[in-house]
Amino acid sequence: MARSRYEKRRRVLIGTGRWQPWGDLDEVRAHLRRLQAAGVGAHRVAEEAGIAHATVFHLLNHAGAVSAEVARRLLAVELDPLPDAKVCADGTRRRLQALGALGYSAAALEEEHGLPRSVTARVTSSARLVAARTAARVTDIYAELSSRPAPESRSASRTRGWARKQGWLPPAAHEEDLLDLPEEEYWAAVEHRASLMSDTEAIRCRRALAEGDRSPLIVAGAREWRRRHRARRRAADEAVAA
Repeated sequence: MARSRYEKRRRVLIGTGRWQPWGDLDEVRAHLRRLQAAGVGAHRVAEEAGIAHATVFHLLNHAGAVSAEVARRLLAVELDPLPDAKVCADGTRRRLQALGALGYSAAALEEEHGLPRSVTARVTSSARLVAARTAARVTDIYAELSSRPAPESRSASRTRGWARKQGWLPPAAHEEDLLDLPEEEYWAAVEHRASLMSDTEAIRCRRALAEGDRSPLIVAGAREWRRRHRARRRAADEAVAA
């Protein structure tokens, strides 16, 4: 009975040009990796989505396609990591560095928000993993402080100077929806956005970079302009040679 209903619906959708049996595998993989980076394992995702564990592992590592229904189920999964789970520290690092660029020192974050200085020092330097509860705490602090600079003080001035020397970027420089991605995926997503820019937008990025803006999307946009410029010059040279 269920099979016949499915086939009937399938025929109707095909007949009306709305049949789309396949989902976006890249989108599904990116979603699964974001969940993993947040400390949510493949087994929990599979259980929540109501699909086999092996399917999730296959999609992450081997699959060449994903059905629309499986994609829909997986993309609907939004789970919080267990408090004691270890999660990728890259998003927490970006947030703490951005707050440093605004002048919020490790001492201020400890005194005013209860975040231990040792945690700030470790995460902003070399930590690869951080406790999920710490990541959540930093996310809350960032949401509260990221829209305003630290009050003027000698400590805030020193912190901003240190952040500039380290190349730390302020909140406005980041793509908010990409903050929690692991570093490699973060830059891949930024480069993808740059690849979709118009020439006018890419030129603006090139000019902004020349004026000192080191925002990731600006850097990627300037690179994209150089890539297009070189490709056009090669094409022109080949046309002349022909």
